[in-house]
Amino acid sequence: MAAKKKPEERRGGSAPDYLASFADLVTLLFAFFVLLFAMSSIDEERFTAMAAAFSSMTFVPTQGTSPEVFDLYGNGVMHMPTIAQVRNANSNQRATGTTDDDRSQRAAEELAQMESDFRTYFAENSLTDEQINVEIEGIHLVITLPNNILFASGQAQLNPGAMDVLSIVANALQMYPDNEIEIEGHTDTVPINTPQFPNNWFLSTARALSVLQYLVYERGFDPTRPIALGRGEYIPVATNDTEEGRAANRRVEIRVRSLEYSIQNISL
Repeated sequence: MAAKKKPEERRGGSAPDYLASFADLVTLLFAFFVLLFAMSSIDEERFTAMAAAFSSMTFVPTQGTSPEVFDLYGNGVMHMPTIAQVRNANSNQRATGTTDDDRSQRAAEELAQMESDFRTYFAENSLTDEQINVEIEGIHLVITLPNNILFASGQAQLNPGAMDVLSIVANALQMYPDNEIEIEGHTDTVPINTPQFPNNWFLSTARALSVLQYLVYERGFDPTRPIALGRGEYIPVATNDTEEGRAANRRVEIRVRSLEYSIQNISL
């Protein structure tokens, strides 16, 4: 009977056989990724532009995002921008005057000049503080007209005498033809319930629309420039406990938006 062969002993404590296959796999993967890297191309100019844009905003791609935005990424392997790249992008942004602080400063200067022009023009045309008020509020120049000049109580049809005041206001607005206009109607808290106006929202909106239609149909304003809003009694400027306060709350505001914050300039 033949003697059984003893299993061969491993020499030198060599690794198990499966490690050879594993090493081959790792080598193939390494070669694969080296090949990918060699085939890729990094568009440095596009990436720098993307870094500059993203240093001042947060962008979340959504369905329908312009292909040009994704084209900023270029092709191939990408890396996060370095600190130097971000600093350079911010420096370029400041140099071109696109920071929020610069925009706010330009808007403030624009509105201050507009306020001066409007006050001068209104004074030259004998409009008093009781007839009109002009002030800067945020990104708007606000022209406030009391309702007793424009409308009869509970009505939204312009008084004949209102045309004289609105004509002067329209002339002033035409000095700044590119600025967007928001016309807001406001009431006091005295309720109204008529077939034409079920509540103060309807009344305030109708009054704002009357002013808008005058500017568009009588003075030839671009119909895409103004919008009309009804605020009802919900944004008072005085107490509604006195007649004087209620009179102050019954008003129409023509809000001229700074060009720096126009819809076209701030849309993405």
